[in-house]
Amino acid sequence: MSKVYVVTTGCYSDYAIRSIFSTEARARDFMAMFSNGADFNDIEEFELDCGGVDMRGQRAFFVRMAKDGRVIEVEHRNSPYGFEDAVSSINEAGANGFDLSGNMILRIITTDTARAIKIANDRRAQLLAANEWPLSREEVKALAEAKEARDE
Repeated sequence: MSKVYVVTTGCYSDYAIRSIFSTEARARDFMAMFSNGADFNDIEEFELDCGGVDMRGQRAFFVRMAKDGRVIEVEHRNSPYGFEDAVSSINEAGANGFDLSGNMILRIITTDTARAIKIANDRRAQLLAANEWPLSREEVKALAEAKEARDE
């Protein structure tokens, strides 16, 4: 049987596959290219076509979450259309993006709504801990008004 070598990062709900290779050497070369800060796990080795993971039950979710953890919107989609890049489009801040009100937008492929919310909340906590949550339109306006008041 053929094998693949998988380079991953994170754990639990933050676990992600970063790349898959046909040889262990190629996987190690990939990891070496990003050794200046990437936090890779060990290389995982899998047999091809050995029964595999059952993807039935996996669904696409769109989650919008506020900075304080309130769930603003969770939308389940019956089709993964538009979610092909759900992992590759996650930006440096760890989200697919933020709306004008400063709410995190995350596209997730997982088994159920509760897990989608947990993944989003874990991502939210990481962004807050790293102080990487952007200011909302209202916060920017308040800062500008405060500065203007000080300058008067």
